[in-house]
Amino acid sequence: YEALSYRWGDEKSEVTIMIEGQLITVTPNLSMALADAQPTIKDSPLWVDALCIDQHNILERNHQVQKMATIYRKASRVHAWLGMPDKQNSNKGDSRVETLLSAIQERQYVADWISLAAGTELPYWNRLWIVQEIGLA
Repeated sequence: YEALSYRWGDEKSEVTIMIEGQLITVTPNLSMALADAQPTIKDSPLWVDALCIDQHNILERNHQVQKMATIYRKASRVHAWLGMPDKQNSNKGDSRVETLLSAIQERQYVADWISLAAGTELPYWNRLWIVQEIGLA
């Protein structure tokens, strides 16, 4: 299986998406993260906390949170969705880690470093769970 690391965003705002013929309500950030990751997801199942854990069942949620380190460690790949670029600086930052990393690996131009720096300022990096989601991947 693969896993998705993303920032939930506004939990009070909801959008409806269709997964395997079922309508499911998710946050706008999750909807965008799934749409962005879809072209790179292989044929393996995708583990997403908001979809795989019953968020309304506190016992299940607490039990699953204890397993999250193992979930991310054992995933064959973790997709990290940083969020949408800043609308005022759309040429800075990026919603995909791969683009930021390839900018450094391929060219190391000043603009690439600016893009990387802007990407690290996105709210995604302020999340408590980032250490286990990315660090254990």
